[in-house]
Amino acid sequence: MRTVYPTLVRSNGTGEKKARGPGKRAKAPLQKGLTVVSELPVISRQMNQRRAILISNPRTGRYGARRPAQLEAVCDYLRAHDVAVEQVSTKGPGDAAQIAARAAADDFNEVIVSGGDGTINEALQGLIGTDARLAILPRGTGNVLARELRMPLNARGAAEVIARGQTRTLHLGCAIDEPTGAKRYFFLMAGIGLDAEVLSRVRPELKKRIARLLSGTPD
Repeated sequence: MRTVYPTLVRSNGTGEKKARGPGKRAKAPLQKGLTVVSELPVISRQMNQRRAILISNPRTGRYGARRPAQLEAVCDYLRAHDVAVEQVSTKGPGDAAQIAARAAADDFNEVIVSGGDGTINEALQGLIGTDARLAILPRGTGNVLARELRMPLNARGAAEVIARGQTRTLHLGCAIDEPTGAKRYFFLMAGIGLDAEVLSRVRPELKKRIARLLSGTPD
């Protein structure tokens, strides 16, 4: 397994960043950037004819009973701000990647992900090599990427950021399975060995219970 370590692009204008590797800091090769709708206007431009698909993971995060009404309110808000948005729910692993890829091929120029970091990562796999922009509606347990981007963690605040349409470009990390050539892209971090084994064994319900005690994630 060969891993290219990721970095978030900041506004210093250089094309090469230092990224954290195992036990040292090293210059990391950068993958092709992905444009992300963000609170921080590193790149800002007016978006015309905005067509968006909202991918929702109904099983992620907390307060699932409230989610349909919240998502409908978000869609209404975006439509009122000239974003033509359609909503699709995932039904199982891998769905988000397929939906995102299909949306980009069908000329949707924005893919909004309502879910946690896992759902966002799945959608990312379907957007590699396309011109579609990624937007985040944080509804997971930890919402690590949204926190790194300083996105609002409540639905209305995130919808306002998406409606404004300011974007920034993030460079991605890529883990490559050398025997098969299979690639997995990621924004923040990748783990192998014990780290990956522990995460694979975490039960979703246990994660939610811990989050209720430790997370400051709002409703």
